[in-house]
Amino acid sequence: ILIVIVLILKPRGEGDRLIETKKDPKTVISIEVLRGDGYVKLSRKATTAYLNKYPEQAPLSRGQRIFIEEKLRRQLSDGLLVGDAVEFNENQIKTAIEQSYLLSVFQLGQWEKYDKEIKF
Repeated sequence: ILIVIVLILKPRGEGDRLIETKKDPKTVISIEVLRGDGYVKLSRKATTAYLNKYPEQAPLSRGQRIFIEEKLRRQLSDGLLVGDAVEFNENQIKTAIEQSYLLSVFQLGQWEKYDKEIKF
């Protein structure tokens, strides 16, 4: 059983924005925490940004997307504040995508149980 806890944050800015960082932009995807963003939503934004940058990795099934987002969510630290920049290493995202390709039909079915409530 998967229990997803979403943290709702206080307002600061509007719209989804990628943040420029001093690190090599080729290896880091940085997402600004906005009002209403939780750990899963930030992971979803990072996954979407990665797939937009590397479209050859797509398409992914809904079960694979949920699996990837959950893997990335677990890598985030506690204490997000609106306006913070959350960084996702592209290698971590790529690894999660590669792991999603190895999921069995049964495992994908387990993850897809949660897709009815998700808007990608």
